[in-house]
Amino acid sequence: MGASASWGCTYARRISSLTACFESGEFFIAEKLGIPTLFRKFWNQYGGPTQDDHPWHEFAGVRPATQVEISQGLLWGSMQTLLERANSITAWESFPK
Repeated sequence: MGASASWGCTYARRISSLTACFESGEFFIAEKLGIPTLFRKFWNQYGGPTQDDHPWHEFAGVRPATQVEISQGLLWGSMQTLLERANSITAWESFPK
């Protein structure tokens, strides 16, 4: 049980560190983190752009990759890499000025 509690504290600290980098603690632009966007899914679902299109994503959580995702190469990096990328972002503007 001690190892589990320890892992939980580490996980919570990492999530806290990650969301501290996000706009208002929850919004991010996936491309700036080097992770896939949801655009293609919604583009296909609605047959093109809608008035709700924007580059922002809302943080819902992270989870370990499944064995299937690992075997298919559907990985985008480690939690450490994600934290490093988030910490390197100085501004979340969606469009260059």
